[in-house]
Amino acid sequence: AGNWGYYGGGLLIDGGSQVTLDDLVIESNGYISDDNTYRSGGIFIKSSNPTIQNCVISNNAGYGFHYMMSGGSMSNVLVKSNHGMGAGGGIMSSTCAPTFNNVTFADNINDQTYHAAGLHLMHGANPLIINSTFVNNITTQDNPGFTSGAISMTNNCHPTLINTIIYANTSPAIHFH
Repeated sequence: AGNWGYYGGGLLIDGGSQVTLDDLVIESNGYISDDNTYRSGGIFIKSSNPTIQNCVISNNAGYGFHYMMSGGSMSNVLVKSNHGMGAGGGIMSSTCAPTFNNVTFADNINDQTYHAAGLHLMHGANPLIINSTFVNNITTQDNPGFTSGAISMTNNCHPTLINTIIYANTSPAIHFH
């Protein structure tokens, strides 16, 4: 808690890592940006396939979690009260296909005029989202056509949602652009 870094203030997973994170709390971290690139306060995963289970990712600045060119899975994870300053308050996923099973995206905030507060997908991100919940994710900017509360998608993304609840998020809850 309370860490700041250029990539993943709380944790960086890179280089083909096959790690398992179980029963961790990643909270109150941030990122340092000198060039406005997409970085993460909580966890930054690049070119790896981790298993993340029974974890809490909360109160991180930047976004809570960034998946980039990675796979892997998340199960029984709470992504809560993260504060996005760009693409995705809770999770930003770029060029990857992770599986989210029983993941709750709650009370995440995005202050920018584009993308989602809960989950932002870009550049061919194709996650499988099963038994998950998106609730009370909020964008603070009113920019119709560019913001959403729960999920936003840009550049050829095709998520699959199965038995997933999307409730009480900033409207529109889901946005394709």
